[in-house]
Formats: sequence, structure tokens, C-alpha cells
Amino acid sequence: MIKPGLRLKLTVLIECLIVALVLGTGIVTTYREKKTLENELHKRGYALAADLSRFTASSLLSRDLPALRRFVNHSMAQEYVLYVMIVDTEDQIVMHSDLKYVGKDISVYQLEPLARHIDLSAPVRIADALLGNVFLGYSYMAVENEIGTAVKQVLMIGAVATTLGGIMAYMLASFIVAPIKRIKDATKQLAEGTYPALLEIRSDDEIGALAKSFNDMARELSRHRTHLQNLVDERTRALRELALHIQLAKEEEAKRIAREIHDELGQTLTALKIDLHWLKGQLSGDAPAVQEKISIMLRLIGETIDSVRKISSQLRPVLLDDFGLSAAMEWQAKEFSDRTGISSHFFSHPENIVPRQDKAVALFRVFQEALTNIARHAGATQVKAGLWETSDTLVMEVHDNGIGITKSQIMDTRSFGVIGMHERVKRLGGELEIDGQREQGTTLSAWIPKGDT
Repeated sequence: MIKPGLRLKLTVLIECLIVALVLGTGIVTTYREKKTLENELHKRGYALAADLSRFTASSLLSRDLPALRRFVNHSMAQEYVLYVMIVDTEDQIVMHSDLKYVGKDISVYQLEPLARHIDLSAPVRIADALLGNVFLGYSYMAVENEIGTAVKQVLMIGAVATTLGGIMAYMLASFIVAPIKRIKDATKQLAEGTYPALLEIRSDDEIGALAKSFNDMARELSRHRTHLQNLVDERTRALRELALHIQLAKEEEAKRIAREIHDELGQTLTALKIDLHWLKGQLSGDAPAVQEKISIMLRLIGETIDSVRKISSQLRPVLLDDFGLSAAMEWQAKEFSDRTGISSHFFSHPENIVPRQDKAVALFRVFQEALTNIARHAGATQVKAGLWETSDTLVMEVHDNGIGITKSQIMDTRSFGVIGMHERVKRLGGELEIDGQREQGTTLSAWIPKGDT
């Protein structure tokens, strides 16, 4: 259910006040109009009755019925007159607009049901002598017609006033709500961590004071945010420099250890193997047990030499230092296939790319981590990898046909391998992107600026 906003509430409230005002004004105006018309009706009726009493005095005295009839008919010709009756002092109806009542006693006379009307009377006198009375029925329709016309006018004016009032109410509500909405939107942005532009609301009322308070708060929060961001940037930069230094130190140490294992231990084992071969050749054929023991020792020394080479290559492939990044990645892809049984294909364009040592190490380690993740999680049967360069960028791409990594896995803060790959590339000013498609595999792409190569 949509909740009504402040603008709608204000519009409805103002419109209700306008409608109430229009209704109140209309009712009061109609009531006053009715009273005025009723008074006017009484005055008009009394005036007509008085005129009739004055004109019929002599005719009533002489009992001139035709003359009285003419006066009655003349009065009936007036608008809204329902009946006219002339009664003498003995309450006998001398003349009536309806001749069937002439000669009857007024005490037994009952008026037939008439439309809503006013009964008026005036005495008929000559000098101070009372000759009788004139009775006149005046229709109330005159008032009702005027009141009906007035009501229609009030309704029409009310409709126009309500429509214009609604428009004005909406405009007024919009004028009131607009700065409040701007403050609300700015506050929402501020709560979401986005610092909006300062509000330009120039007003001396409470809304202006609220906008000024918001601007002061926004400035203060922006200042603190900038200060904190600077601190974070400094700490991040220091940590990255420290991490880079540690990484380089680790790589150098791994390189040194690999060299020592390969050169010292490998050479010693090779010399030992040569000596055993010599010793075996010096023994006579009648010492089979010793010959067998020497053969076992030679086999173990050979396996140890292979292990030494493998360990040395894992610590730091000699190919990376001696033949460059392309050769090292090609060797790593072949070793990955031999170890996991997953088919791999690697290409390099140009055939041999030899970047600066820190960039070569970073891309090689990212490649190693990508292959490790494929072996552990992808469920892939095939891997395609490539290394190429543009005019200003080194590009590496690794694609597998596995189940596809999800966005939640990419964003997982516990995915230290993914985080490590991002950091290695970012420290060199590059970018790394991982895109997974459900049941269509995962593609890892890395871009590093060539710079001075």
C-alpha cells in the first residue's frame, strides 16, 4: 500500500478548508438571501393587499360586485398571487377569485390545499369606519425560484472556487514540500555515503533554518570524511608498499633458496650418484647383495634429484629468470596438465615476451593461482591461456570450461587467492577482471601497463 506523501496531505487539507469555506459561505449567503426574499415577499404582498383594500372601499360600501370582481381579477393577474378574497364586517365573503365561495361565511370556509404560500390581509376602511378585510394568498414559489437560482450560482461559484482552490492548494503544497523533499533526498544520499551539493534554500523560516543546519552538518561530515579518506589512503599506500616489499623479498628469498637447492643440493646429489656408479663398477660380480644395494641407492638418489628440481621449480622456475615469462607460463601449463589430467593450451604473441622482472613475477604468480583455483573448484576439462601485448599494455587471459565462478564467490572476503591476484596486479597499476557464466566456465583477464617494460 502506497502511503500518501506530505504534498498530497497538504493539498487535501487545504482543499478541505477551501470546500468548508465555500460551503459555509454558500449556506450563510443562501440563508440571508432567503430571509431577504421572504421580507421582500411580505412587503410586496402587503403592498398589493393595501392597494386592493384602498381601491375596493367604495365598491364594497355600495356592494358593486362587478367592480369588486374587476379588482379581484386585476389582482389575480399579478405574478405569484394564488387567491384574493374580500370579506365584510359580518365575515361574509363578498367577492372571491373563485366565485363558488361568494356569499359564504368565512367561519365555515376552508381553503383548498394550495401550493406553499403566505396568507396576507389588509382592512378596508373609509375614514375610520371598517368595511371589511381583503385576504390575499401569495405564492412562496417566488422565494423558492430565487433561492434555487441563488443555490445554483453558489454551487457554480463553489465548483470554480474548489477547482481553483485545488490548483492553488497543490501549488502551495508543492512550494512548501519542494525544499523539504530536497532536504530529505540529500539526507538519504548522505546516509548512503554520497555527499550531495549544498542546498541552496534561501528562506528565513524554519525550512531555511533546517537547510542551513543540514549544510553545516554536510560540510562537517565531508571534512571528516576527507580526513578519514586521506588517512585510509595513506595507510593503504603504506600497507601496499610494505606488502610489495615483503612480496619482492619473498620472491628474492625464494629465488635464492631455489638456486641454492638446485646448485648445492642438486650438484651434491649428482656427484654422489656418479661416485656410486664408479663404486658399483669397482665391485666384483661375486657381491650381488652389495650391487643390489647400490642400485637401490642410485634409484633413491635419482628420485631425490627429481624432487629437488620440482621443489626448486615451484619456489622459482628457472625458466622465468633464464628464458622469460612466456616460456615459464608454457612450462607451468604443461606441468599443470601432467599433474591434473586437465587439457591445457597456451599461446604467446609475440612468441617470447620478457617484461620487467616484477611484472613477470606478478603475472606468473597470478597464472599459478588461477590454475590452482581451476584444479580445486572449476570441475573443468580444458584450459586455454594466452599472453600478448599491445602498444602499451601486457594482457593475460585464462579461460576454463568449468561450472563458472559466481559473483558472491568473487566478492567473498575469505577468497584470499582472488584478493591476492587483485593486489598483485593493482600494485603495478593494472586491472584484473574475473567473469563467470553458469555452466560455461570462467574467464580471468589481467592488464598491466608496459611502461619501461
